[in-house]
Amino acid sequence: MPTTIHLNFASLPTLWSPLQSAVLNESDSGFNKNLTSVLPTHPNCIASTTVSGFFVVCFAIFLLVQLGFFVRTETKKVMKRNQKVLLILSSILVGVQLMALILRIIYFAIAFSIRAKYTSLIGVKFVIDSMTTSLVVFGALEFAFSLFQAVTMVVIISFIQYVFLTTVHLSGAMTKKVYKVVRVMTIVMGILTAVAMGIFIIVLTISKVLTTLGIYGDVNQTAITVVVFILFIIIIFTSLGMLSFFGFKVVTTIKSRSLNLRQETNRNLIIRTVQKPLIKTVSLLISLVLSTFILILSAIIGIITSSVSNDFKAIDYSLNSFGILFFSVVILFLYNPLFSESYKVVDSVEEKEKQSLLGDEMAERVQSASSLSSAADSPRTVDI
Repeated sequence: MPTTIHLNFASLPTLWSPLQSAVLNESDSGFNKNLTSVLPTHPNCIASTTVSGFFVVCFAIFLLVQLGFFVRTETKKVMKRNQKVLLILSSILVGVQLMALILRIIYFAIAFSIRAKYTSLIGVKFVIDSMTTSLVVFGALEFAFSLFQAVTMVVIISFIQYVFLTTVHLSGAMTKKVYKVVRVMTIVMGILTAVAMGIFIIVLTISKVLTTLGIYGDVNQTAITVVVFILFIIIIFTSLGMLSFFGFKVVTTIKSRSLNLRQETNRNLIIRTVQKPLIKTVSLLISLVLSTFILILSAIIGIITSSVSNDFKAIDYSLNSFGILFFSVVILFLYNPLFSESYKVVDSVEEKEKQSLLGDEMAERVQSASSLSSAADSPRTVDI
């Protein structure tokens, strides 16, 4: 006979029941928090939702433009591996920010719903239920996605450094031995920084949830946040220094090589096809680093507004999204000059000039030999 099992679903605990029991037992846990300490303020909800909705549209348009650029037949024919990697990384950057904005909108929508349940929040205690649990979870997810942008940006900057170092080496501004050492240092430093920042962000997010729900005591989240941004600032300043130095080396090396050419047309060709794109690349790379300072500024403003009043959180939200958008646009503009490989023009022009000079020397030798032969074969006349 088959055994029949009867399940009483009513007896199963809900998702938040253990948490609710822990929080309600204030004598044991010491947890006593007002609902207003967890909910964002009403002005913050309105302003932040408006800003987030605006940038959701902006990032969606950007992704569509980038997708169109990526799937173009002409682009796919000439696109190389590094170019595909750069576009994929920038798409991930925008995608993560878009997800953070969507989670932020959901978070504020839940906050609106909770506020609508009460005519007044004065004296209302924070109790874990389905709504407050959803509020905390979506708030933590939005927090994590926003911080993980720093990890994505570190990966992108490290990759661009790698490509730029290859350009520096191939242009003749760096020896092969130095290139190998610097390349390994760049890759290792980028990986270690990204992994360390990722671990700190995960710890910070988990501690934020546990502290809000009263499961764990207060955690010094500011200290962890400071560590994350110190790592971020280190990689940014290092990148700025390396890119500026090697960019200057590339431009000066190619300029000196162009001055060694004898033909003025060849010198003008190098200036037109090589130096200008390289200067443009260096300028865009500096813009790339400057855009990260906008994100650092938004983080500083976020810390200040959190300490003073959450009513102004929309300011750092706006700066953060603008910094990501500016960062992504600069990456898209870097697509052509960064990978144009115009440094190869120097080698080709020098090779052509060498062949031209050899041809001229051969022609002079042939002409000289022909003149000597003509002089030897001509009849001699004697004057009387």
